[in-house]
Amino acid sequence: MNRPSKTRALERLRKVLEAIPGLEKYSEGDRSSTPEFDKWHRDTKVAIGKIFGEESRHVNEFASISFFSGNISWSRSSNYEIHTKLRRSDLEKASTLLESMIEEVEDYWEDDPAPPQCYGSRYFGGSVPHTGRAN
Repeated sequence: MNRPSKTRALERLRKVLEAIPGLEKYSEGDRSSTPEFDKWHRDTKVAIGKIFGEESRHVNEFASISFFSGNISWSRSSNYEIHTKLRRSDLEKASTLLESMIEEVEDYWEDDPAPPQCYGSRYFGGSVPHTGRAN
């Protein structure tokens, strides 16, 4: 598997994690049918798969979060409140899982290699290390 660099993996995971508060506004409606949620859910699945591998436990852990099934009918306010809490709970689970993945990358992945040093410039003909002074 050709996984992304540590920096890129952290950027992607943080991006999908930071989008979660914007999805909470849909907790009173059917979040599972909004384009914003659909895009976030797909972006998150793709990011986790690209970072950790499509067959990884990370993908399976994310897939195990139900994110509420829109096929349930809620007629009483008490059931509606339970329903809303369940949906918020699903986002909290996703948030916690993504935070754990970020910590895993930070703690256990090798740091990105240092960028190559500049050896030469047009002034020096590109053949000697550039020291900032003439030889």
